[in-house]
Amino acid sequence: MTKDGGLTATRPGPLRTLGAVVATKVQPPPSGHTIARPRLTPDTLHASRVAVVKALPGFGKTSLGLAWFEQLHQEGAATAWVTLDPEDDEPTRFLHYASEAVRRASGGRCSSAVDLLSEAAFAQPRSIISALLNDLLEYQEELFLFLDDYHVIQDKTVSNALSFLLNYAPANFHLVLLTRTNPDLPLARLRVQGQLIEIEASTLRFDLEETRRFFAVEHPSLDPSEARLLHATTDGWAAAMRLASISLRQQKHPRAYLRSLSTTARPIAAYIAEMLATLPAEMVRFMVRTAILDRLNAPLCEAVTGLATSQSMLKEMESAGSCSSRSTTKGTGTAITHSLPTISAKSFRRSWGPKCLPYIDTPTGGSRRATSGPRPCATPSRPAIPSKPSPGSTTAPCRSSRRETF
Repeated sequence: MTKDGGLTATRPGPLRTLGAVVATKVQPPPSGHTIARPRLTPDTLHASRVAVVKALPGFGKTSLGLAWFEQLHQEGAATAWVTLDPEDDEPTRFLHYASEAVRRASGGRCSSAVDLLSEAAFAQPRSIISALLNDLLEYQEELFLFLDDYHVIQDKTVSNALSFLLNYAPANFHLVLLTRTNPDLPLARLRVQGQLIEIEASTLRFDLEETRRFFAVEHPSLDPSEARLLHATTDGWAAAMRLASISLRQQKHPRAYLRSLSTTARPIAAYIAEMLATLPAEMVRFMVRTAILDRLNAPLCEAVTGLATSQSMLKEMESAGSCSSRSTTKGTGTAITHSLPTISAKSFRRSWGPKCLPYIDTPTGGSRRATSGPRPCATPSRPAIPSKPSPGSTTAPCRSSRRETF
């Protein structure tokens, strides 16, 4: 891709023609029961080119996208939806489904790209995007394209084609990406231009009032203190709230169950273990060992783990959606938080660490090298956090604000 966002002169292979689209991929899935969230409305989408909703599974990305889709549709805007899967990580299929979704949303008025795909066996991505751009310019009315599960797209040709679309799209076109990872798109330029909306796990979490409304629908007998307990236990994580709600319906004594509920309860722990299994093992090891920290930054993580690569690991975690940016503390780097629900470090390591990877030993005193072999999980050791800097060290003393110990 050139500096201005155009596609390079190196041509990819010709696009192959495709058959009929799968209709359920170009229409939004059933939304089911949703809770109104006035603080997360699509009102600001009208003034932005791109919205990126990024988080790990279970944080309600698709639910928020569906709520936005429905509200925009009710307001009269043209709304297009594509649910992506790994097979769409190829220029032909991706452009086919995106163009077909736009054609349907526009009532057939934006059909040039679809026609070119069906007629030209050797059409190039730039030709398809150019046809779509011309249709969007003539359409003039606002059109919102939602791409769900965009994280499955890894093909550079697809990313270049979408970047080309964003760079030359008319003002009436808006793109909404629902993804687990940072998309390979020119987001920095859009951010500077004020054309980018970014929503991460920290924003997607339900606040206390939203949690009360969520549980009031299926469990109207819950009192305010129990709603507060559920919010504290789930940390506003949508998947944990849904699993807790299902479990409550199955209990003969729901109040007793509620008071014993924690994020290590079998349904919630199983979901988290499944989610962690999708992440690189090195990243999960890092998450397990930094679970005692309420806020993460490079010096704190290095003091706890002994890893000099903590800063790069935090960047990888942020890109993968396994943590969220909260603030930047002067002199200590980027402060971020785990995307997982707030849990005790002891419970995290006891219940989830053994399911995902072997423990890492942290020798007490001296060097802090990790050993490679697994260790029994019955009595995990507590990593020694230095109470004062070692001679010649620039790392400040650190303390976790939590009282849990390993």
